Amino acid sequence: SGVSIHIGSQLLKLEPLREAFLQCADLFEIVSDSLPNGLKFIDLGGGLGVQYHQEQTIDVREYAALIR
Repeated sequence: SGVSIHIGSQLLKLEPLREAFLQCADLFEIVSDSLPNGLKFIDLGGGLGVQYHQEQTIDVREYAALIR
């Protein structure tokens, strides 16, 4: 059992992801602490935006660092 989020799949900036991940982590702790066996996972869902034209995309290393 765990919590899952999906705030979009064509995101080109880290800030909305950072905000959602922090809120998800807070929710995970609150819910997990209230259950006898806690929660097991967080599914961050979504995906990184892709470059169709000249959009600036998210650096995968920065995304990985945010998740860590």
